[in-house]
Amino acid sequence: MIDTYYNSVGEIGRSQSDPIVSPYISFFKNLSSPGLSSVSSNIIHSSYAKAMIDDRESHPQGLRYGDFKKGNLLPFTISYDGATKQMSYSLTTVDGRHYQGTHDFSQEVSGNTGMNLAISSGGEASQARVNLLVNSIQFSAMGVVNVDYIDEQTGSKLPESSTLKGGLNEMAYIKSASVIDTLRKQGYRLDQVAAPKSYDYDNATLPFGGTEDLSKLPYKDVLQEVKFYFKKDIADKIAVKINYVDADTHQSIAPSQQVSGTFGTSIPNLNQAIAGYTADPANPTHLKFGALDESGKTLTTVTLKYHQNHSTSSGTPKMPGSPAASQPIAPSQPTAIPSPDPTSDSRGSSSSQPDESQPSLIAKRGAAVYTVKPIYLYRHADFNKSERKAFYAKKPRVNRPMFVVTDYARSKDGQLRYQVRDVNHKSRTAGKTGYITADSRFTLPVYYQAAHPIVTVINPEGVNCYAKKNLRHRTGHYQQGQVIPVEGITRHNLTTRFILADGQYMTANRKLVISGKHPFAKAVRVKRALNLYADPDFTHVRKQIGSGQTLAVNKTGYSQAATMQAHGHKRYAVKGGYITANPDDVQIEKMTRS
Repeated sequence: MIDTYYNSVGEIGRSQSDPIVSPYISFFKNLSSPGLSSVSSNIIHSSYAKAMIDDRESHPQGLRYGDFKKGNLLPFTISYDGATKQMSYSLTTVDGRHYQGTHDFSQEVSGNTGMNLAISSGGEASQARVNLLVNSIQFSAMGVVNVDYIDEQTGSKLPESSTLKGGLNEMAYIKSASVIDTLRKQGYRLDQVAAPKSYDYDNATLPFGGTEDLSKLPYKDVLQEVKFYFKKDIADKIAVKINYVDADTHQSIAPSQQVSGTFGTSIPNLNQAIAGYTADPANPTHLKFGALDESGKTLTTVTLKYHQNHSTSSGTPKMPGSPAASQPIAPSQPTAIPSPDPTSDSRGSSSSQPDESQPSLIAKRGAAVYTVKPIYLYRHADFNKSERKAFYAKKPRVNRPMFVVTDYARSKDGQLRYQVRDVNHKSRTAGKTGYITADSRFTLPVYYQAAHPIVTVINPEGVNCYAKKNLRHRTGHYQQGQVIPVEGITRHNLTTRFILADGQYMTANRKLVISGKHPFAKAVRVKRALNLYADPDFTHVRKQIGSGQTLAVNKTGYSQAATMQAHGHKRYAVKGGYITANPDDVQIEKMTRS
């Protein structure tokens, strides 16, 4: 506090007397001072009075009345760290004198769970009448994540519940693997996870121990809860229904299959042959009983998508064989599901050929692949944690990490790996080489392998069409959000091109286009005042936009596009710069026509 008014006499309800006549800056606190008198009847009666702090840690510092002349600016900064309970100030006078100080208020605030911030300016004497301009207030609370393990049938909490704390710009890592393993030995299986949508975990492996370094949650809210629900029925069979549908029409193309197995057992080769159709590369390759679905509940339905082969003559589809009849339902040992982080003690990295029985899932040498889930780049094919070279986060489709396959290898336990080169040219990881998983749940070919009736442009800069399939002789341009009919697909070297209705060619790169109709925002209304920034990373504020305004959206993009270790936040490009796409701040008023 800067005290510019001299109190010669201490007064109850206001303050103790000042030690010097001139203005000064100091830390203060309220003290019970019932012995002070009441000088003014206008002051609310209280036994407390403002008292200056003068101890070994903090001392008052004298200022000059001249520092407060009309027109003088006295910029100052005040900060408070909720974790350390320390408050700091700094200010510089017009003639260049600098003042700073820090005080630990742990003793004063130890019993208070909530704190208030108050800013005021004024006083009775002329030297105390000053104008206070607040340029900015930054509030960074501590985030808390409560992690509970619960018996779903009784509702009681199981041991090992924990509370995690951190700054709102930090990440909470939930170390649940050891707890899940302990409870599994007691006959429990993880049945459901109730958590905020921002909780990032591998639902396919979490019930079986998971990948701890991928089990994380940003401290973006002051209080969040993650609840793991367990059932004590690990010996019972789990039923799963398998559906076979057309990827475009979503209609059934073969009878559904009902399979069952005990927790941890697997069925390989889920993608059955259907005449006239090709399995979608994103389909799961096998099923492990007890895995969780995208909502965090035990998986009970698997929907496999297939694309119709337009070049094949129509006929009655061949129905898939029953997985229950052709594959073992309950093997004595669970079949391991590949994860982005398997570990091994040895280093088997001899070159190997991919399994050509699934050409749509495995990329050829020289072809590009991208990641759809978090992965690591490793020095060798056995994926030891000590040999990680880089981490790649799950990113929006247009910014997904991309690699060129230079060779193949297999781990000692037979898992196929890609030997790759990082081709994310603007990233700090560009040019790195190593090994990544070839599991189609984590990596997919960048280019579509089959034609689709329509595609939507998703690249913020749009895409061009060309007269030649080598993408020369540009003939047109499509903007983000435009829906384009497709007649077919053709190959050019290790890439593919879509053939348009007018015979022109367009890239079939999944980072630039997506099959089906996908609308984009074209206009938004500002719900509450927000800043307009010069770039998607919000590094420079250009101006503030008031609530109620409607803005035309030129394109949709994401922050941290070249940072492979962060997901990035959605942004709208409007006239003059970029704004947040957070639905709490803006509301979509108009979408692109489908």
